[in-house]
Amino acid sequence: MHQAAAQRYLGVTEPFFGRLLSTLTFDSPALLPSGDFFMRVIESEYAFRFARDLPPAAQPLDREEIADALAGVLPGIEIVDSRFHS
Repeated sequence: MHQAAAQRYLGVTEPFFGRLLSTLTFDSPALLPSGDFFMRVIESEYAFRFARDLPPAAQPLDREEIADALAGVLPGIEIVDSRFHS
C-alpha cells in the first residue's frame, strides 16, 4: 500500500516512526522462521544511528541540531508484524 493511502486508511498525517531495539535486530544475512510472524509484511527502511542523546526540548529541534547528533544512516528491512492474532 502506498504511504499516502496507508496514512488515509489509518487516519494519520505523519509517517510512522519508532525506536529500533537491539534485541529486535539481526545482522545480514539473517534467516528468520516465517512461523514466528503473524503478518509477514516487508518494508524497506532507513535507520538513524545517533552518536549521542539529544536533550529534551520544549520546541522541535532544527535539522542542524539533529544532524550534529547523528553517527550515520543505515539501510534496513522491516518485517512488520502484529501483536494481535485473529
